Amino acid sequence: MSVPFILGIARTFLGKRAVKSRKDLFEAFLSVSIERIHTTVDPKALVTALQHLAWAAMNVGRDTMSTEGIERTLVRLLPDYEPAKGRLVDRLVASGLLVSELEGRVRFIHRSILEYLSAQELSDRFLSGTLNLDSVLADRRWDNVLAWSVYFLPERRLSKLIHQIATWDRVLALRMADSAEVGRNSLLNAVLLYSHRKPPSLDAAAFRIGYAMSEIAFPAATQDRLRTIANHPGLLQGPAAAALAPHMTEQEIQEWIDRICTGSLGFNECQAVDQA
Repeated sequence: MSVPFILGIARTFLGKRAVKSRKDLFEAFLSVSIERIHTTVDPKALVTALQHLAWAAMNVGRDTMSTEGIERTLVRLLPDYEPAKGRLVDRLVASGLLVSELEGRVRFIHRSILEYLSAQELSDRFLSGTLNLDSVLADRRWDNVLAWSVYFLPERRLSKLIHQIATWDRVLALRMADSAEVGRNSLLNAVLLYSHRKPPSLDAAAFRIGYAMSEIAFPAATQDRLRTIANHPGLLQGPAAAALAPHMTEQEIQEWIDRICTGSLGFNECQAVDQA
């Protein structure tokens, strides 16, 4: 919530609407922006059309879009479109959802809105089996879109997506599992299990995963999985022990100290004692 734009909309909606998550915050912003247009177009259909536009912009890797192209797309996708009231793209600019740029182009007011809408489209495509996940994972610009998707997928399908992502990028998979509002414990356990079965072979990869683990407050439900990794020689032994430390008993902590002192554990495992 450090982005000024997000802080701004948080000040606007917190306390005035039922906002319990980032998803609720963005839904409130979109709802109010669409209300300002005063259109008879179905709001859900308009959001779906905006998802399509956001996806197209993400696909070409450019935030700005042609106003003429947007208008043609909206006319095509919205059966209740009202041309007599003026171009819808102009009304979207007036509502604050889009911002005018040079040379007849516009963009969403903030990139996070672009990513939020793209995540809805990504989720719809994943559910319908039309998503080319390999092409999405091949480009880092989609990372935030994938992270947003945890809000739109049912737990079983989200678990499947995170497992597929873990084969490419366990750090991103951990981020997504940690952000999930439903099934967080089981999703974290699934990524940890995958990491145990297929541990990283390179120090650089292990460092990235270990750093990501250090930023997560692992719930008690992941203790068994963390303990398995912590007791298994490998590059993730130290990060797992550090993540497990808040849940350790005094006896376990003493046992870890003894193992470090006798040299049966390396320098990285000292993280566990620091965390404890």
